[in-house]
Order: sequence, then structure tokens, then C-alpha cells
Amino acid sequence: GGNKDIKAANASLKISVVKDDSYGYEIENNYIDRVKPKTPINDFKNILLNGKNSTVTIKENGKNVTSGYMKTGMTVEVIEDEQTVTYTVVVIGDINSDGISDLIDTQMLKAYRNEVLKLESEKFKAADINDDGKVNVKDSKLLLYHRAGVEGYNLNYSK
Repeated sequence: GGNKDIKAANASLKISVVKDDSYGYEIENNYIDRVKPKTPINDFKNILLNGKNSTVTIKENGKNVTSGYMKTGMTVEVIEDEQTVTYTVVVIGDINSDGISDLIDTQMLKAYRNEVLKLESEKFKAADINDDGKVNVKDSKLLLYHRAGVEGYNLNYSK
């Protein structure tokens, strides 16, 4: 149904997080991208809802989750005005989908750069730390700076 598709697209535009620059999320092509590592699920939900009359369901491997961190690959189902839109979450630097950016992610990024590992869709987006459409040495450096605690390179969620 073409009309339903248009309505679904419109529903996605109404979700308040699109305009919430303080959190820096990007919503496009059914991804919610640029989510920071260690973002608690409840905080993420509250940011999305933002007082709206919507229903937000977060799933990991098809099962509803209500606690822990947001992770790359989780899905977010938003029901607003009887329209349902589903998004895939991308957490910056969370290539292995555990909600944090750590040594394992650094190793995966390096393996990808050495052509030992393939990264597809949301995992590629998670590895693209500077959001330039490529995964290269710049992303490795940013992830290392984050892990080393270099000032100004903290990717972690904070209010």
C-alpha cells in the first residue's frame, strides 16, 4: 500500500527525537543512529517519548527489553497516531552490540580495516565514528581516544 508507506514515513518525521539536537541522534532509512555508548534503555525511551502520546517498544533479538544499555542492532518500534514505525539502533563505536565501546570494538574495527572481518549495515555505521560514510584510521583513532579518556573524545551518554 503506497498510501500506508507515505503515512509511515510521515509518522517517522513526527518522532520528537529528530529535532532533539542535544542528544545528536540521526534518524534516516529506518535507523536511529549516533546513540551514545552506555545509554540506559529507560533514558532513551524517555527521550523518544518526550511527553508524546506514543508507545515505544525496544527489542533485542525479537524479545522486549526494558533495562540495561541501548545496543547496536536493537530494534525500536514506535506507535504514534495508529502508525507503527520500526527502527534499528546504531550505538557509536558499539560494533559487537553490547552497548559499550571497548577493546573488543577496537579489535573488530582493526579487523575490518585489515579486511579480515566484514561489517554490514548497522555494524558498519557503529564503526563509522566520525560519521563520514567510511571506516578508516580516523575512526580507529577516535575510538582509541574515547577508550583512553582523552578530553573531548568521550562518546558516552551523559545528560
